[in-house]
Amino acid sequence: MVASDAKLQNAYGDSVAQIAANLVKKNNYDKVIAASSSFGKDVIPRIGGILDVQAITDVVEVVDGGAKFKRPIYAGNAIATVSTSDKIKLLTVRATNFTKMEPGATA
Repeated sequence: MVASDAKLQNAYGDSVAQIAANLVKKNNYDKVIAASSSFGKDVIPRIGGILDVQAITDVVEVVDGGAKFKRPIYAGNAIATVSTSDKIKLLTVRATNFTKMEPGATA
């Protein structure tokens, strides 16, 4: 999916979050996933604020088919299993913890 908007000339977290939140509402998406980069950690919580949905950051594993998520806590010294009852899941993931998918894969 490609977004084209004048606000993206200087893509700051706020403008990207507003555009992404509108796409989520328009298309009834139930998952929004970004890398656990500084940009992803800026955009995903902003989308959560717009949609009134809890963001889950730094996910290292998806459990129970996407019902629960594992993420580090205490500076990475422990792993917590968390979940949310929100219909829309907003996640940032640590990409190095997931298997790389080839382009065109259906998974």
